[in-house]
Amino acid sequence: MKKYTFFAVSIVLLLAGMLIVSACFSPFQGDKGTFTLSLGGSPGSSRAAVPWMFGMYSEDLEHSITLSGGPGPDQTVSVRGDQPVQFSVTPGTWEIDVEGWRPGTLGHGRPISMGYSKVTIRAGQNGGVPIKMFVYCELGHPAPPELLIQGTVFYLSKEGFVDVYSGKTCHYLAAHTMDLDNPGGTPPLDLFEWGLTTIDVPDTRTGIGTGFHNTMQMEEFSSPAVFALRSNPMLSTGGGDWYIPSRDELNLLYQNRNYLAGIGIGTDTTYWSSSQSSVITNAYVQNLVTGVQGQMTKDNALKIRPIQAF
Repeated sequence: MKKYTFFAVSIVLLLAGMLIVSACFSPFQGDKGTFTLSLGGSPGSSRAAVPWMFGMYSEDLEHSITLSGGPGPDQTVSVRGDQPVQFSVTPGTWEIDVEGWRPGTLGHGRPISMGYSKVTIRAGQNGGVPIKMFVYCELGHPAPPELLIQGTVFYLSKEGFVDVYSGKTCHYLAAHTMDLDNPGGTPPLDLFEWGLTTIDVPDTRTGIGTGFHNTMQMEEFSSPAVFALRSNPMLSTGGGDWYIPSRDELNLLYQNRNYLAGIGIGTDTTYWSSSQSSVITNAYVQNLVTGVQGQMTKDNALKIRPIQAF
Protein backbone atom coordinates (compact mmCIF):
# COMPACT_ATOMS: atom_id res chain seq x y z
CA MET A 1 0.00 0.00 0.00
CA LYS A 2 1.40 3.37 -0.93
CA LYS A 3 1.89 5.66 2.03
CA TYR A 4 0.48 8.80 0.50
CA THR A 5 -1.94 9.33 -2.34
CA PHE A 6 -0.99 11.71 -5.15
CA PHE A 7 -3.60 14.20 -3.96
CA ALA A 8 -2.40 14.11 -0.37
CA VAL A 9 1.20 14.60 -1.52
CA SER A 10 0.10 17.58 -3.59
CA ILE A 11 -1.50 19.11 -0.51
CA VAL A 12 1.62 18.48 1.56
CA LEU A 13 3.80 20.14 -1.07
CA LEU A 14 1.57 23.19 -0.90
CA LEU A 15 2.07 23.32 2.85
CA ALA A 16 5.85 23.22 2.68
CA GLY A 17 6.36 26.95 2.07
CA MET A 18 9.48 28.77 3.14
CA LEU A 19 10.06 32.00 4.99
CA ILE A 20 13.56 33.45 4.80
CA VAL A 21 15.21 35.24 7.68
CA SER A 22 17.76 37.62 6.17
CA ALA A 23 20.30 38.20 8.91
CA CYS A 24 22.59 41.12 8.10
CA PHE A 25 24.46 42.24 11.18
CA SER A 26 26.04 45.56 12.01
CA PRO A 27 29.29 45.60 13.98
CA PHE A 28 28.94 45.35 17.74
CA GLN A 29 27.43 48.38 19.40
CA GLY A 30 27.66 47.56 23.08
CA ASP A 31 26.33 44.05 23.58
CA LYS A 32 23.72 44.13 20.78
CA GLY A 33 23.56 42.76 17.29
CA THR A 34 21.12 44.22 14.75
CA PHE A 35 19.55 42.16 11.99
CA THR A 36 16.68 42.41 9.55
CA LEU A 37 14.10 39.66 9.30
CA SER A 38 12.23 39.41 5.98
CA LEU A 39 9.36 37.04 5.34
CA GLY A 40 9.40 35.64 1.83
CA GLY A 41 12.97 36.66 1.16
CA SER A 42 13.25 34.66 -2.07
CA PRO A 43 10.94 35.25 -5.05
CA GLY A 44 7.60 33.51 -4.54
CA SER A 45 8.90 31.50 -1.60
CA SER A 46 6.11 32.55 0.72
CA ARG A 47 3.29 31.89 -1.70
CA ALA A 48 3.11 28.20 -0.81
CA ALA A 49 3.25 28.78 2.95
CA VAL A 50 -0.54 28.64 3.04
CA PRO A 51 -2.25 26.56 0.37
CA TRP A 52 -4.85 27.73 -2.11
CA MET A 53 -7.60 26.06 -0.10
CA PHE A 54 -7.49 28.86 2.46
CA GLY A 55 -8.15 31.41 -0.26
CA MET A 56 -5.09 33.64 0.20
CA TYR A 57 -1.33 33.76 -0.19
CA SER A 58 0.96 34.12 2.78
CA GLU A 59 2.00 37.64 1.81
CA ASP A 60 -1.62 38.63 2.51
CA LEU A 61 -1.43 37.27 6.05
CA GLU A 62 -0.66 39.05 9.27
CA HIS A 63 2.35 37.46 10.95
CA SER A 64 3.23 37.37 14.63
CA ILE A 65 7.00 36.89 15.09
CA THR A 66 8.49 36.06 18.49
CA LEU A 67 12.15 35.75 19.44
CA SER A 68 12.57 33.87 22.72
CA GLY A 69 14.88 31.59 24.67
CA GLY A 70 17.94 33.77 24.07
CA PRO A 71 20.33 35.60 26.38
CA GLY A 72 18.18 38.74 26.37
CA PRO A 73 14.51 39.73 26.78
CA ASP A 74 11.92 38.09 24.51
CA GLN A 75 10.62 40.20 21.64
CA THR A 76 7.37 39.97 19.69
CA VAL A 77 6.42 42.00 16.62
CA SER A 78 3.52 41.90 14.17
CA VAL A 79 4.03 42.39 10.46
CA ARG A 80 1.72 42.32 7.45
CA GLY A 81 2.78 40.12 4.56
CA ASP A 82 6.47 40.21 3.67
CA GLN A 83 7.28 43.59 5.22
CA PRO A 84 10.81 43.43 6.73
CA VAL A 85 11.29 44.09 10.44
CA GLN A 86 14.47 44.92 12.34
CA PHE A 87 15.56 43.35 15.63
CA SER A 88 18.30 44.38 18.01
CA VAL A 89 19.21 41.48 20.30
CA THR A 90 22.02 40.13 22.43
CA PRO A 91 24.13 37.74 20.32
CA GLY A 92 23.47 34.11 21.13
CA THR A 93 21.05 31.29 20.31
CA TRP A 94 17.42 32.32 19.83
CA GLU A 95 14.19 30.54 18.94
CA ILE A 96 12.04 32.17 16.26
CA ASP A 97 8.32 31.39 16.18
CA VAL A 98 6.09 32.68 13.38
CA GLU A 99 2.30 32.45 13.21
CA GLY A 100 0.19 33.51 10.23
CA TRP A 101 -3.32 34.90 10.74
CA ARG A 102 -6.09 35.91 8.40
CA PRO A 103 -6.06 39.67 7.78
CA GLY A 104 -7.74 41.53 10.64
CA THR A 105 -7.73 38.54 13.02
CA LEU A 106 -4.21 38.73 14.51
CA GLY A 107 -4.38 37.41 18.07
CA HIS A 108 -8.01 36.31 17.77
CA GLY A 109 -9.15 32.75 17.19
CA ARG A 110 -6.71 30.27 15.64
CA PRO A 111 -3.71 31.03 13.40
CA ILE A 112 -3.75 29.20 10.09
CA SER A 113 -0.02 28.63 9.70
CA MET A 114 3.08 28.47 11.86
CA GLY A 115 6.81 28.08 11.57
CA TYR A 116 9.83 27.64 13.81
CA SER A 117 13.58 27.88 13.73
CA LYS A 118 16.48 28.02 16.15
CA VAL A 119 19.30 30.33 15.10
CA THR A 120 22.63 31.44 16.55
CA ILE A 121 23.11 35.19 16.10
CA ARG A 122 26.64 36.55 15.88
CA ALA A 123 27.96 40.01 15.13
CA GLY A 124 29.01 40.37 11.53
CA GLN A 125 27.01 37.34 10.32
CA ASN A 126 25.38 37.58 6.90
CA GLY A 127 23.00 35.17 5.19
CA GLY A 128 19.57 33.71 5.70
CA VAL A 129 17.82 31.25 7.99
CA PRO A 130 15.01 29.17 6.41
CA ILE A 131 11.79 28.77 8.40
CA LYS A 132 9.46 26.08 7.07
CA MET A 133 5.80 26.97 7.45
CA PHE A 134 3.07 24.40 8.00
CA VAL A 135 -0.65 24.48 8.67
CA TYR A 136 -1.59 25.16 12.28
CA CYS A 137 -3.50 22.38 14.04
CA GLU A 138 -4.79 22.73 17.58
CA LEU A 139 -4.07 19.91 20.02
CA GLY A 140 -7.19 18.06 21.09
CA HIS A 141 -9.06 19.03 17.91
CA PRO A 142 -9.46 17.49 14.45
CA ALA A 143 -7.06 18.56 11.74
CA PRO A 144 -8.47 20.97 9.12
CA PRO A 145 -10.59 18.86 6.74
CA GLU A 146 -8.61 20.07 3.73
CA LEU A 147 -5.64 18.05 4.97
CA LEU A 148 -7.58 14.79 4.53
CA ILE A 149 -6.49 13.67 8.01
CA GLN A 150 -9.02 12.07 10.32
CA GLY A 151 -8.70 11.77 14.07
CA THR A 152 -7.67 14.05 16.92
CA VAL A 153 -4.33 15.86 16.92
CA PHE A 154 -2.42 14.95 20.08
CA TYR A 155 1.22 15.78 19.37
CA LEU A 156 3.04 18.73 17.78
CA SER A 157 6.74 18.96 16.93
CA LYS A 158 7.64 22.46 15.77
CA GLU A 159 11.06 21.21 14.68
CA GLY A 160 9.46 18.31 12.79
CA PHE A 161 10.29 14.61 12.70
CA VAL A 162 10.95 12.31 9.77
CA ASP A 163 8.56 9.52 8.85
CA VAL A 164 11.17 6.87 8.06
CA TYR A 165 8.94 4.98 5.62
CA SER A 166 8.29 7.92 3.31
CA GLY A 167 11.19 10.20 4.22
CA LYS A 168 8.70 13.04 4.69
CA THR A 169 9.03 15.62 7.46
CA CYS A 170 5.95 15.60 9.69
CA HIS A 171 4.89 17.91 12.51
CA TYR A 172 1.82 16.22 13.97
CA LEU A 173 0.44 12.92 15.22
CA ALA A 174 -3.31 12.30 15.21
CA ALA A 175 -5.12 9.41 16.88
CA HIS A 176 -8.37 7.78 15.85
CA THR A 177 -11.28 8.69 18.06
CA MET A 178 -11.78 5.02 19.02
CA ASP A 179 -9.68 1.96 19.72
CA LEU A 180 -9.44 -0.57 16.91
CA ASP A 181 -12.30 -3.04 16.82
CA ASN A 182 -13.43 -5.89 14.57
CA PRO A 183 -17.15 -5.55 13.82
CA GLY A 184 -17.28 -8.82 11.91
CA GLY A 185 -15.38 -10.94 14.40
CA THR A 186 -16.30 -12.95 17.43
CA PRO A 187 -15.96 -11.59 21.01
CA PRO A 188 -13.83 -10.01 22.25
CA LEU A 189 -14.08 -7.55 19.39
CA ASP A 190 -11.41 -5.07 20.46
CA LEU A 191 -8.42 -7.23 21.45
CA PHE A 192 -5.81 -8.41 18.94
CA GLU A 193 -2.70 -10.56 18.84
CA TRP A 194 0.49 -8.88 17.60
CA GLY A 195 1.78 -11.91 15.71
CA LEU A 196 3.42 -15.29 16.00
CA THR A 197 5.99 -15.69 18.74
CA THR A 198 8.08 -17.91 16.45
CA ILE A 199 8.52 -15.29 13.72
CA ASP A 200 11.12 -12.55 13.89
CA VAL A 201 9.81 -9.33 12.29
CA PRO A 202 13.06 -7.58 11.28
CA ASP A 203 13.96 -3.91 11.55
CA THR A 204 11.13 -2.65 13.70
CA ARG A 205 12.14 0.54 15.47
CA THR A 206 11.08 2.43 18.57
CA GLY A 207 11.35 6.15 17.79
CA ILE A 208 8.88 8.83 16.78
CA GLY A 209 8.22 8.57 13.05
CA THR A 210 8.83 4.81 12.85
CA GLY A 211 5.34 3.40 13.51
CA PHE A 212 4.20 3.26 9.89
CA HIS A 213 7.45 1.55 8.88
CA ASN A 214 6.96 -0.99 11.67
CA THR A 215 3.35 -1.62 10.67
CA MET A 216 4.42 -2.35 7.09
CA GLN A 217 7.02 -4.79 8.43
CA MET A 218 4.35 -6.51 10.55
CA GLU A 219 2.03 -6.73 7.54
CA GLU A 220 4.71 -8.48 5.51
CA PHE A 221 4.82 -11.21 8.17
CA SER A 222 1.01 -11.64 8.36
CA SER A 223 0.35 -9.90 11.67
CA PRO A 224 -3.25 -10.48 12.88
CA ALA A 225 -3.24 -6.96 14.34
CA VAL A 226 -2.38 -5.38 10.99
CA PHE A 227 -4.95 -7.57 9.20
CA ALA A 228 -7.60 -6.19 11.55
CA LEU A 229 -6.32 -2.67 10.93
CA ARG A 230 -6.52 -3.03 7.15
CA SER A 231 -9.91 -4.72 7.08
CA ASN A 232 -11.69 -2.38 9.48
CA PRO A 233 -14.26 -0.27 7.61
CA MET A 234 -13.90 2.72 9.94
CA LEU A 235 -10.28 3.08 8.80
CA SER A 236 -10.80 2.53 5.08
CA THR A 237 -12.53 5.84 4.30
CA GLY A 238 -11.29 9.41 4.48
CA GLY A 239 -7.64 10.25 3.97
CA GLY A 240 -4.24 9.18 5.15
CA ASP A 241 -3.02 5.82 6.36
CA TRP A 242 -3.58 4.49 9.85
CA TYR A 243 -0.90 2.51 11.61
CA ILE A 244 0.04 0.99 14.96
CA PRO A 245 2.19 3.42 16.96
CA SER A 246 5.82 2.66 17.73
CA ARG A 247 6.93 2.33 21.34
CA ASP A 248 7.77 6.04 21.66
CA GLU A 249 4.64 7.13 19.78
CA LEU A 250 2.57 4.97 22.13
CA ASN A 251 4.19 6.77 25.05
CA LEU A 252 3.16 10.09 23.49
CA LEU A 253 -0.41 8.76 23.45
CA TYR A 254 -0.12 8.22 27.19
CA GLN A 255 1.49 11.60 27.87
CA ASN A 256 -1.20 13.41 25.86
CA ARG A 257 -4.15 11.15 26.74
CA ASN A 258 -6.15 14.10 28.09
CA TYR A 259 -6.59 15.25 24.48
CA LEU A 260 -8.14 11.91 23.50
CA ALA A 261 -11.45 10.23 24.25
CA GLY A 262 -11.86 6.63 25.31
CA ILE A 263 -8.24 5.84 26.15
CA GLY A 264 -7.97 3.00 28.65
CA ILE A 265 -11.71 2.57 29.23
CA GLY A 266 -12.75 -0.72 30.85
CA THR A 267 -10.60 -3.43 32.36
CA ASP A 268 -8.24 -3.80 29.38
CA THR A 269 -5.90 -0.81 29.47
CA THR A 270 -2.70 -2.24 27.94
CA TYR A 271 -1.99 -1.38 24.31
CA TRP A 272 0.32 -2.80 21.68
CA SER A 273 3.07 -0.83 20.04
CA SER A 274 4.42 -1.85 16.63
CA SER A 275 7.94 -2.26 18.02
CA GLN A 276 9.22 -5.78 18.48
CA SER A 277 11.61 -6.10 21.41
CA SER A 278 15.10 -7.55 21.31
CA VAL A 279 13.50 -10.85 22.33
CA ILE A 280 11.70 -11.94 19.13
CA THR A 281 8.83 -13.56 21.05
CA ASN A 282 7.90 -10.18 22.56
CA ALA A 283 6.76 -6.71 21.54
CA TYR A 284 6.60 -3.48 23.54
CA VAL A 285 3.37 -2.55 25.31
CA GLN A 286 2.15 0.25 27.56
CA ASN A 287 -0.68 0.67 30.03
CA LEU A 288 -2.33 3.92 28.95
CA VAL A 289 -3.88 4.48 32.38
CA THR A 290 -0.81 3.98 34.59
CA GLY A 291 1.87 4.71 31.99
CA VAL A 292 3.78 1.52 32.79
CA GLN A 293 5.80 0.26 29.80
CA GLY A 294 6.99 -3.29 29.26
CA GLN A 295 7.07 -6.31 26.97
CA MET A 296 4.58 -9.11 26.39
CA THR A 297 4.61 -12.19 24.20
CA LYS A 298 3.13 -11.46 20.80
CA ASP A 299 0.31 -14.02 21.16
CA ASN A 300 -1.42 -11.92 23.85
CA ALA A 301 -4.63 -10.15 22.82
CA LEU A 302 -4.42 -6.43 23.59
CA LYS A 303 -5.92 -3.11 22.52
CA ILE A 304 -4.68 -0.92 19.66
CA ARG A 305 -5.20 2.81 19.08
CA PRO A 306 -4.50 3.64 15.42
CA ILE A 307 -2.65 6.87 14.63
CA GLN A 308 -1.45 8.91 11.64
CA ALA A 309 1.56 11.20 11.10
CA PHE A 310 1.40 14.31 8.92
